[in-house]
Amino acid sequence: MFDEMISSLKKAKLPKNDVLRNRFNAAVIKKMAVLKMPHTFWQSDNKINPAIEHLFWAAIMLEDQDNFNLVEGLAFAECQEKVRLKDNSEDLPSMEEISAGPLKKLLDLAPEKSFRKILLEKIRKTIPEEMFQTLS
Repeated sequence: MFDEMISSLKKAKLPKNDVLRNRFNAAVIKKMAVLKMPHTFWQSDNKINPAIEHLFWAAIMLEDQDNFNLVEGLAFAECQEKVRLKDNSEDLPSMEEISAGPLKKLLDLAPEKSFRKILLEKIRKTIPEEMFQTLS
């Protein structure tokens, strides 16, 4: 669903917000639907079950704090289900831990330092300051 966004980021270009917003909204609905199903029915196809890191990236590109928080909740629910399936007493990671991986991967997409600074600024505008401090 987000191949165009990822391709743009790898070329140091920001995606178009209007197209990205529509894709993001559709992807969130799909992710919510998948999470409501029993885990055995979860699809691995990103067109049906969008990757959570791509949802994080899209929320950052849109500088949408509310939807970033929503994606965090979806990521936590997904992680909670995976831990439950392992049937052990493993502790769930914190929201910051769940979010940090995708945010660092987003920064790794930047082909040059100047574009990385642009991405960092978008992240700063979207996530809580205390979370941002752990990234930099």
